[in-house]
Amino acid sequence: MIKPGKIYFIINAKSRTVIDLCGSDNSSIIGWPIHGGDNQKWHIEGGNGKYTVRSVRTGRYIGITTEAKGGVGAVAVSFRYEWEVRPDKDDPTLYRFFVPGTAFNLDLTNYGSSASGTPIAVYAQGNGKHQCWRLDEC
Repeated sequence: MIKPGKIYFIINAKSRTVIDLCGSDNSSIIGWPIHGGDNQKWHIEGGNGKYTVRSVRTGRYIGITTEAKGGVGAVAVSFRYEWEVRPDKDDPTLYRFFVPGTAFNLDLTNYGSSASGTPIAVYAQGNGKHQCWRLDEC
């Protein structure tokens, strides 16, 4: 269960890497092994299935800046960007982050590669665990 206002690590269900705000550009959203830095900690705020995900480090939000389509990279944006957050149908302890009103959800690319710096983008919902995320309170 998501507790709005709490700070979380968002961990990929396949790779076990976390959503990371790239330290070199403070814009790219990537997968990275957990080290506990503020660029890997996220305020999750909202309710009723719609949430913003805001960086502890910069105060910027995870979002996209174009129309949702396969391969559009997630980036840090200065405006409040809401995600539809739903439990995974096969494992309700995991979550999917959807672009509102679409079938596009956050995806750790390269089929959930555990390589440091793997981009996170939106792709149409599939069955892979690389599109599922676990929330661990910091």
